[in-house]
Amino acid sequence: MYKNILFIDSKCAICQKSTKLLYRLDKKGVLYFAPLDGQSAKTLEIRSNIDSVVLYKQGEIYIKSTAVIEAISLLGGIYRSIVLAYVIPLKLRDMVYDYVAKHRYFFKKSTSCMLLTEDEKSRVLD
Repeated sequence: MYKNILFIDSKCAICQKSTKLLYRLDKKGVLYFAPLDGQSAKTLEIRSNIDSVVLYKQGEIYIKSTAVIEAISLLGGIYRSIVLAYVIPLKLRDMVYDYVAKHRYFFKKSTSCMLLTEDEKSRVLD
């Protein structure tokens, strides 16, 4: 199994745009991506009722703001400085995350798959 999988809501436009950004920033190809309702999530026993981004990182599960921080830090280089966000209390970080997640369909709910390059397709799991 892959070491680092970021599970996202595949119908969320914010999630799709964030994923595209992470693809571009991930020069080492350390992140793989999969939908929360896909087969990989079932195989790893990721609960389908989680309303959050989920990071499976080397056997550990991270959710909400912690998943975002850990995923960005995996990019290495200057992006590792994101771990400074851990000084913000978890309750506050997740409160902001929950607000954005609650309103993520406000602007647009995606009804189609995002267009991927060949390289990006190689890191998308079902």
